[in-house]
Amino acid sequence: MATTKFYLDTRKGEAPFPMKVRLTHAGQTVFILLNVKLNPEQWVGEKVVKHPMAQMMTNQLVARKSEIDCLLFDWERSGKIRGKSAKDVKKMLEAEISGEPEVSVSFGEVYKKYMNRKEGNTFKSYENTYKALAGYCDIDHVSFEQMTPRWLEDFDSYLINKGNSQNTRSMSYRYMRAVFNYAIDEGITMSYPFRKFKIKRAETKKKSLSLEQLRELWNYPADESQERYLDLFKLIFLLRGINLIDLVQVDLSGKRVEYNRSKTKKPYSIKVEPEIREMINRVGPFLAQMNKENYRNYEGRMNKALKTIGPCEVGKRGKKVYRPLFPKLSVYWARHTFATIGYECGISMDLISDMLGHSNGMAVTNIYIRKNEKVADEAARKIIDKVLYDK
Repeated sequence: MATTKFYLDTRKGEAPFPMKVRLTHAGQTVFILLNVKLNPEQWVGEKVVKHPMAQMMTNQLVARKSEIDCLLFDWERSGKIRGKSAKDVKKMLEAEISGEPEVSVSFGEVYKKYMNRKEGNTFKSYENTYKALAGYCDIDHVSFEQMTPRWLEDFDSYLINKGNSQNTRSMSYRYMRAVFNYAIDEGITMSYPFRKFKIKRAETKKKSLSLEQLRELWNYPADESQERYLDLFKLIFLLRGINLIDLVQVDLSGKRVEYNRSKTKKPYSIKVEPEIREMINRVGPFLAQMNKENYRNYEGRMNKALKTIGPCEVGKRGKKVYRPLFPKLSVYWARHTFATIGYECGISMDLISDMLGHSNGMAVTNIYIRKNEKVADEAARKIIDKVLYDK
């Protein structure tokens, strides 16, 4: 009588290991490969555990083994496998069970699970990529293994025909790559098409002001409708390009501004210099009107106001006509400008990167800064002195 049992084959290679069905027949043992790999700690008591899709994968594995058991039962009752070797029975089963076992988890399922961990703008960006994938194919029924380099090239052609820019496409692939890396870490797949599919990103024009341009803006006598937004721009610059969503939530009353950046969760600690305290006092009442829910409305108004700062003339019917100093200026320019002027002041790119909360600086520098905030404080002071006092 043929018998079957699940078997996690840990005999060769490194984890995750392939899951198989061990078939014993006529005193011989063979193994039927299932299309899933697990770490040893993920297979306990004939169940998948410690896995983001544990229950689903357990159900699929059990269903496949049940299918094999039913075939064996029918064949034994009819005498179809009498006198055949275990290898012969294995070939019969593999021929009967067409295609690969349906135990792989779809890319779309894992993508949504990973996406739902994100928040705010990051979630929306991931969601836009998912919508693009869903528009291209039934992504909830596409396995990781099906997404080959050729598959990605065809998807890229689809995005191009939809009018997506190179940078937009590049970001979509970065999100998809993050999901592949997550799936590999979780033992869901070993497939990784991005080794042969390279992401290219077009050069983007830097959105920053030079030192002279920033001074011109800083000292410009903006009209009443623009002044509070200009002051807010100055505060964001002084706080090392803090994002508005973080600014509306932090405590500004202490000697340091301490928070975890919403986008990266990286901790910040910024010394409140006298110039920063003065600007906090000026924009405090205005800033108090903002919160996590409505900050985007204010951000939109701020960008509109910044783009109009400049000489103004009264046209027909008393309508103001502006000749803006910087027609494309927006709140994000404060962050980029802080980095640009920091570099012009001789501050290393690694230190600037750490001050902005990026993760691409040298590890040694990052560790040092965390241990000694004085280094970052001195660099920020140097930038403030250069902008305001030309020191």
